[in-house]
Amino acid sequence: LEAPILRVAGWDTPYPHAQEWDYFPGPARVGGALKQVMEG
Repeated sequence: LEAPILRVAGWDTPYPHAQEWDYFPGPARVGGALKQVMEG
């Protein structure tokens, strides 16, 4: 609870539905954010 907030969710902007999977957070992005928060 002491770590800074880190955004991992998708962007809040309109996007083409053909590219929607590029906008969603994937396992690598979630794992990277988790590692960054845990390491401080």
